[in-house]
Amino acid sequence: MSFKKTFTSALMIAVTLVIGATIAIHSWKGMVYWYPDKSRNPAAIKKVFDFSHLEGRALEMASYKRLVADAKTLDDEENIGIELGHFVVKDPSNNRQFACDIYNRVELVFESADMSVSGEPSIMKVEADCQVNKDINRINTVWIPMKKILKEKEGDIELDYRERGNIHLTFLNIGDRWPRAWMLSNVRMFNEDDFGKILQINKVQMREIVNRPLTLVWDKDL
Repeated sequence: MSFKKTFTSALMIAVTLVIGATIAIHSWKGMVYWYPDKSRNPAAIKKVFDFSHLEGRALEMASYKRLVADAKTLDDEENIGIELGHFVVKDPSNNRQFACDIYNRVELVFESADMSVSGEPSIMKVEADCQVNKDINRINTVWIPMKKILKEKEGDIELDYRERGNIHLTFLNIGDRWPRAWMLSNVRMFNEDDFGKILQINKVQMREIVNRPLTLVWDKDL
């Protein structure tokens, strides 16, 4: 019986140590947070992308630059994706939080690079969930299902897709064909449950941040 108790106690200690080794404990401002994976908490983001010490205009400019200066595009057989930079900010309780935990939606506004109607560019608005990428220094890719869009009747319409994220698309000022090239002109991060939480980059600010506009081009079926 003594051996059995000793073995059971040893086993429980071993299990506790294993569990403890996989759980990270962080304390900010006297509050303790438990994270099952060290790589998925704000403290793990690159220090240069931690803006929790910034406020006001300095925070706005750092956030704007981080979002779009290092943005990149991806594509596959049916979609074009855009991946924005991610960062850490300070919440109302002065705790570090991922930007996507403060702003749960992101809106990207594109202007057509190859079409205008009555002198005005065609517009594509893409709204998606703001989610942390596997690489926490980046926001999860926003996938635009171009192949499916091109099968729709041209016009000023709204579309919803759920296959690769919660995507809502709005098209404005569309002519007699779908544009094939889109330039990013505006970015907006917001919280759909608290509209006081918003971060927005307009066209003028975009030009100040990047030398050349980020452009999506779809030519796979041409």
